[in-house]
Amino acid sequence: MLRSSSLTIGVLLLFACQHAPEPTTYLAAAAQASQRGPLDVVRLLARWDTAGKTLSYGDDADYDSARDFLICWLPSEQCQTDEPGWDSHSVVSGYTMRLAIQDGDSALVEVKYDKVADWSGASHYVVDQQPIRWTVHLERTDARWRVVDPESQKEPFISRDAALRLMARTRSDTMAVLSERP
Repeated sequence: MLRSSSLTIGVLLLFACQHAPEPTTYLAAAAQASQRGPLDVVRLLARWDTAGKTLSYGDDADYDSARDFLICWLPSEQCQTDEPGWDSHSVVSGYTMRLAIQDGDSALVEVKYDKVADWSGASHYVVDQQPIRWTVHLERTDARWRVVDPESQKEPFISRDAALRLMARTRSDTMAVLSERP
């Protein structure tokens, strides 16, 4: 009987560990991703980017801290993460990624976004369907994976659904362009 109970508890603990809830804060999610590996870091940044979080950088201290936790332009003692102020964004319908190279504490992740439009200004959209490639250089520093190369910068990408939610009050022709499926 005791052996059966131990086995049941072990199975329950294994199930609980495999099905742990998502972190509840941006910083907790960043810390978790940075421990797992380079793909997890880039996957998290891509998820935040396409959800529109890049558009709010500077307006959300929790997100800003988490982003800064994952990015550190080298060489820099203070890990400066300044990025340009972008005037346009790419609207994307999805993305795929792969670990291109990992050699010890250095990695390159390649991401391919499916771009469907350019978005510049409050309501200026232009259909532009093409793949966009983003190569991200990461290194493991201070026992965590981080984006380290300013060449890894790119303009903000936002998913079609997030763009539609953000621009729900704009002109109907803008909505029609974003609603088209390739």
